[in-house]
Amino acid sequence: MFIGWSKKYFKMRQCIVFISFFFLFISHVYAEEVFKEIKSQTVLVRFEEGLNRAAEEILQSIPSIRDELQLKLGLSANFPVVIVLYKNSKNFIKIVNSDMISAFAIPERRLIVIDDSKTLLHPLDTKLIVMHEMCHLILGHHVPRNNLPKWLNEGISQWVSGGASEILNPASINILKRAFISGNTLPFARLFKTFPSDRNSFILSYEQSRSIVEYIEETYGNGSIQRIVGKLAGGTGFNKTIEEELSVDFPTLEREWKKEMTLRYTWITYLSNNIYWILFVSGALLTIFAFIRLRKRIRDYKDDDEEDYYDSDVE
Repeated sequence: MFIGWSKKYFKMRQCIVFISFFFLFISHVYAEEVFKEIKSQTVLVRFEEGLNRAAEEILQSIPSIRDELQLKLGLSANFPVVIVLYKNSKNFIKIVNSDMISAFAIPERRLIVIDDSKTLLHPLDTKLIVMHEMCHLILGHHVPRNNLPKWLNEGISQWVSGGASEILNPASINILKRAFISGNTLPFARLFKTFPSDRNSFILSYEQSRSIVEYIEETYGNGSIQRIVGKLAGGTGFNKTIEEELSVDFPTLEREWKKEMTLRYTWITYLSNNIYWILFVSGALLTIFAFIRLRKRIRDYKDDDEEDYYDSDVE
């Protein structure tokens, strides 16, 4: 009885936290004295003072973003969207409570929120960020939540946007490499509903998600991800979808991915750690080879001279 009450209490706390977050967000976004807006037929862009140009560029880019996502995912994106742009990073951080996040999406509200200031301080492409977040909206619109693991949602959103992510961390690739080499990758069962809160595990969750989605598309052929998404959107469960589309169960797929990526990163690490030695040996071998060729050419040249000398004596 106590356990049942604890679960209810925990769910109630989650609900209260979500409602508090929602009203905090709404109080920021819909403060009329702060935000301006421009709109098209299906897109509303709200933005802080000084972001007129960024807002117009985003509004103009939405049709091409929708077309590209529909082509990659096979799912329509013709629903109204609200995009909110923050210029003041402090206001954005108050909402997300993190300095690592540059954007987020709320599919239930068809809402995308972006901290535009981070695109100026980091090498981020605003269009790719919008594409990433729009992918979240499309997946959330078409795929039942219990069919869509969080890691797959994040992995696909990074895949369609060329690796773009809403988190900021220049050392993310090194974190993924170290995890493979040390054997400390996170099990995807742990990433089904949420990501860990500690910084390194949070970043690793994103990197693993992108890596396995790219692995699926590379290994099982173009269109693999689109077929998986289509089946999930049709109501088929995740595990059954993987088995039917890839002819392998997910635990086996996860093991094959880890084996392949560990091998790749091991070779990359070996080459990067020994690059100077490899270059030195290669240079030495090329020098020896060039020296041998030069000696041969000199010898051939002398032989030709001797033949010419004897030929002249005969004459």
